[in-house]
Amino acid sequence: MPQETASNYLGIDPSLRSSGFAAISKNRVLSANILNAPKKKGAERLATIRDLFRIHLPKNVSHACIEGPSYGSVNRADDLGQVRGMFLLALFDAKIPVTIVPPTVLKKFAIRGDASKTQMVLTAQKEFNIEVTSDDIADALWLARLAQALTEDTKLTRRQLETIKGIRMMKNKRTIYASNKTPNI
Repeated sequence: MPQETASNYLGIDPSLRSSGFAAISKNRVLSANILNAPKKKGAERLATIRDLFRIHLPKNVSHACIEGPSYGSVNRADDLGQVRGMFLLALFDAKIPVTIVPPTVLKKFAIRGDASKTQMVLTAQKEFNIEVTSDDIADALWLARLAQALTEDTKLTRRQLETIKGIRMMKNKRTIYASNKTPNI
């Protein structure tokens, strides 16, 4: 487990097979993992992913971003919702404020709204200076970076600033505050 002295930020790309999880602090990657339970089904799979998440959850987390559903998704929406709900509940239990981010908003923050999975991986490798082995980890890294940008002043590109402004101006914010400490959004 890494030593945490500064605020940490989480990114979670929920999936039934390979949920991406990343934690950063001051743009330094603390962890980037896949949390999965490939041979398990139903509640047993959810419990395994939850337990892995709790093991990898760093201390001193200021904010988390979790990828929300893509609009128009039809494949296993109920199962994916259960995985996302399990993460949201674990974050609520840990009193970590969370922002749910649609995939197109995440892609716009990282590159552009129609970025491919390969482009997301390549830009994450360049941004975080690590080998990124899957698109799930790339998305989680960008979500963690977005959580940081929503919470503290940090150097951002013009496109990233516009994305943050859009999230802050959303009429129907998809943000869940798990405690009284509210991020600067």
